[in-house]
Amino acid sequence: MSLAHVVSPPTRAEDGRILRYTLVERVNHWISGLAYVYCLVTGLAFWSPYMFWLAALVGGGPTARFWHPWFGLVFMASMLWMFAHWRDDMRINDADRAWSHAMEHYIRNEDEDLPPIWRFNYGQKLFFWLMLYGGILRADTLALNVLRTGNFAATSPMTVLVSRANEDQPWVQAETAPAVVVSLDRTNSGWRNSWAAIVPGSFIGNGRQQILLYDRAAGQADIVGFDNTGQTNLDHTNSGWRNSWDMIVAGS
Repeated sequence: MSLAHVVSPPTRAEDGRILRYTLVERVNHWISGLAYVYCLVTGLAFWSPYMFWLAALVGGGPTARFWHPWFGLVFMASMLWMFAHWRDDMRINDADRAWSHAMEHYIRNEDEDLPPIWRFNYGQKLFFWLMLYGGILRADTLALNVLRTGNFAATSPMTVLVSRANEDQPWVQAETAPAVVVSLDRTNSGWRNSWAAIVPGSFIGNGRQQILLYDRAAGQADIVGFDNTGQTNLDHTNSGWRNSWDMIVAGS
C-alpha cells in the first residue's frame, strides 16, 4: 500500500493554497487544549494538599470538584473527534521511521536535513496516541465522577474540608441525600495549623457527628461539633495523648 492511500488528501483553499488545518480542526484543538489544562490544574489540586492552592485559580475547591469531570468529558469528546478525523493521518509509516532516525536535525532546527514527512511528524503522532490511550485508561474514573451529582460525595451527612494554606480555616458542607447537593458552605476561622489527623465520627453519643482533630506535636485531640448552620457548637480539648500515632479510625 502506498503512502498516498494511507493519509487523507490535502485540503485546498479557494486561492489554491494548501490548508494545514481547517477552522473546525483549529477550534476543536483549542477546546481540547483548554479542557486538558483545566483537568490538569484541578487534578493536581485534588492529588496533593500541597497543590490545593491551584483550586483557587478556577474558583475554589467546590467549583473545581463540580466542573472537573465535565471538562474531562469535553476533553474525551474532543479526542474522539480527532481520532475519527485524523486516525488515517496518525498511522505510523516508513516515512515516520526514517524521520525518527534523523530527529537530531529537528532538535537542532535543521529542517533542511530532515527527510520528507506527511501532515504530522513522528513525535506528533506518538503524542496523539499517548493522549488518546491515556484518556481511555482514565475513562473509568471519569464515569464515576460524572455519576456523582454533587460536589462532594460522602456517606456521612457532613463533610469538613481543611486548607492549611489559609491558617487551617475549614469550611463545612452539609449534603442532602440522595442527590448529595451542597446546601451549606461556612468558613470557621482561628483553627491551628498543626493537625496531623482529622477523623469524623460520633464521639459523644448525641446522635450527631463530630470530628476529632489530633495534634501529634502537642499530644492533644479536640472534639469539634457543628450546629445546623455549620458553626462550631462544641470544642473540647483532650490532653495527654501520645504523639506516636500515625492513623486514627473511628469505630461504629
